[in-house]
Amino acid sequence: GYISSYVALLDPHLNQRPLLIFIEVLLNRTTGDIFRQFAEATRRQRDILECHMVAGGFDYLIKVRMKDMAAYRKFLAEELVDMPGVRETLAFTNQCIEQGAITWQSNASKKPSS
Repeated sequence: GYISSYVALLDPHLNQRPLLIFIEVLLNRTTGDIFRQFAEATRRQRDILECHMVAGGFDYLIKVRMKDMAAYRKFLAEELVDMPGVRETLAFTNQCIEQGAITWQSNASKKPSS
């Protein structure tokens, strides 16, 4: 069917991860083996919420949540830059205005127009 899963959205402040960061990652080579190795390395990282292969000026866009900038710098220095193929990163942090899921409104309750 259309629904592939149900998820719970945790409060990032109560989870002690209020800092939302998007990281652009440029790889040193764009070969199948590097793509596979990098993707597998991201799957092992608990701080990475999402990882998207993209087209454009960089290869991947990663979404992470951290406790603070010190935790991000540690993640960057000790984890991210050591992942296979990473040549360069560029990070952006922001305040999430709205987070949600796709909603569906049924037309079943609407009366047919005359």
